[in-house]
This record gives sequence, C-alpha cells and structure tokens, in this order.
Amino acid sequence: MASLLYKKPYIDSDVFIGVIKNEVIAETIDGNEVNTARGTIGAHVLTLAEQRVFPVYISPLTIAEVHKIRHQEKLTDDENENVLEFFENDFVAVVPIDREDGEEANRLCRKYQAEKLSPTDALHLACALKAGCDVLLTWDGDFAKVEHPDIQIKRPTIWNPPKQAEQPDLFEGGENIDADATVETPLEPEAALVVDKNPDADAVEAKDEQGNETDEEDE
Repeated sequence: MASLLYKKPYIDSDVFIGVIKNEVIAETIDGNEVNTARGTIGAHVLTLAEQRVFPVYISPLTIAEVHKIRHQEKLTDDENENVLEFFENDFVAVVPIDREDGEEANRLCRKYQAEKLSPTDALHLACALKAGCDVLLTWDGDFAKVEHPDIQIKRPTIWNPPKQAEQPDLFEGGENIDADATVETPLEPEAALVVDKNPDADAVEAKDEQGNETDEEDE
C-alpha cells in the first residue's frame, strides 16, 4: 500500500456538515471561479476511515457544534440522529476535553491573534494536538491560515482512487463498502474541484491549491 496522505486526521465540524448537506460551494481560487464539491470530498475521507485505512478524531465540541455552526443552517432531526449514530463507529475516536485543554486553547488564541484564531477553533486544535494527530481537516479558510509546527491544518482532499460508498450511505447505515478496496498513490493536496456549474458528484478534478486561501468563513 502506498504511503498515507493522512495517518491520524482530526475532522472539523464543517467537514461533516458538508457531507450531510452534500455541499457544493462556489469560490474563487487563483482568480478562477470554481465549485468545490465539499460533500464528495468529505465523504471520500470518511469512507477511507470506514474502510479502516485510518481512524478519524473528533471531540465533544464537534458533536455539539455539528448541529449548527455559524453561517450555516442547522441540521434536521433526521440528519442529527444520523450523524450522532455515525460518531458511535469504532473508527471515530472522541478526544476528551478537560481544563488543561481549555488553558491550551487560551494560549493558542493569544499566539495566533494575527490569524484571528477563534476560541472554538483553538479548542479543536488543542484536542488534535493532545491526540497526536498529524493533520486537522477543515473548510474554514481562516483556520487553515494557522501554521503550527506539530500539525498541518488544511482542506480535505481526494485520493486516487480508491473505491468508495455512495455518499448518502455514510450517514444512513449503508453497507456497500468494498472491503478489498485499496489506496493507490495519493493526488497532490489540497482540494478536488468541480468547475462546471452543474457539478456531477462523480466528475471531480484534482487540483493542487497549496498556499491558496479562501475568503469564506465557515465558523
């Protein structure tokens, strides 16, 4: 198996919401208008976790925050139940939060004032660091500006291939995961982009956007 792009990813709340809502977000990258298939990209990452390629990490803050984060509509009751059930899978590790994590988040807020790191994002970061995660995946453009020596903070990306379930099954108990699927050589990060105005979830182009920033604030 090829070397892994992620080993212990911590997943921000907006990635789960992108999957649940099957989001396709219009944005400008390198002066080009593109549609980012957040639902497809996030579902791909979670499917790899479901295939036991790697575990994913969250915190109690994620469980609470996924219901409704700033600038996004709240989940329906059915969506809430589905995502809470998904969080019970054995490949989802919940990092506990204690006083020391709060104090670390406080320090991180002060350290990254210029990047405008919010207290909630700082707490996510503190939890990811405590768990020894190698990457924190988020769609939040401001959060992704933070450069920490012990962890990468960046947008999720699509690997090549592997086989994956249909996206809605991730939060509806789908069983059509191919247990023999393997991970081939990963594409370069950062995001897979759909550039047509009526994106097909199966037609996703990979593009390296390392160093690019978005104007969108998800949290």
